[in-house]
Amino acid sequence: MANFVNQTTLPVEKGYPERFSLADDLTDWNVGVPGYVPDINPGVDLAIERLNLKDVNVTDEKSLRELAKLPMTEAIDAYGPAITKVRNPLGRTGINGTGIYYVAGGSRVADMTVRRTNNGGEHEIAMMHRGNKWRFAGGFMDEVDRDNLELTALRELYEEVGLDFQDLAGTGQIVALRQEEVKPRSARATDMGFMTNAVYMYHLENYDYGNEIRPNDGEADQVGWFDMRAVQEFRDKKLISDDHFDYSLQALLY
Repeated sequence: MANFVNQTTLPVEKGYPERFSLADDLTDWNVGVPGYVPDINPGVDLAIERLNLKDVNVTDEKSLRELAKLPMTEAIDAYGPAITKVRNPLGRTGINGTGIYYVAGGSRVADMTVRRTNNGGEHEIAMMHRGNKWRFAGGFMDEVDRDNLELTALRELYEEVGLDFQDLAGTGQIVALRQEEVKPRSARATDMGFMTNAVYMYHLENYDYGNEIRPNDGEADQVGWFDMRAVQEFRDKKLISDDHFDYSLQALLY
């Protein structure tokens, strides 16, 4: 039986043993590498259909696979600026799993919170509990949002926690805590290609109106108002994701 050594216990720098090069004449480089061609998810025909709907003219599987290998600059030269709408800006361009051809482009998401000030002069923010985490209300853009993420955020706020401020869209009263940006990792992004996200906040002048908050569409199992201490406790107990913790601090300190 082989003797295994935990290399982190070795008395060398960073726990790694010294490495030595092997002379070329002692190395057999004539090694066969098995071919591997990953499946296109969710299928060639559907991937091509989705790309064509995004004005990226792909005609067959060969061109689809060639596109997957092109650097962004060459892809733009070959297919025009429309390719930037379907290729992940961070460069993740695989055609298997969560690659650019799964939904032919990015999914746009907006999160929304409401803030109020209690009698002690402390800010509180509205949050909802879903699964095992506290988070802001939010979700994916829909056609009714007319390509406006602020409308997405306000619609999701009403749908998920029952606060209706949709008539405030475009009035300048909604604060953009974070402009739309690419999120490289997100629970929402599973099999979704790539995702862009914006975060908004509205300060509620009428404290008592906030008492109308409630789980509204089955997405949330709890809703509530929380100050800085409560949000920090969520973080300590791992009851809030890193990004929504950051958004919470922005909203409370804005």
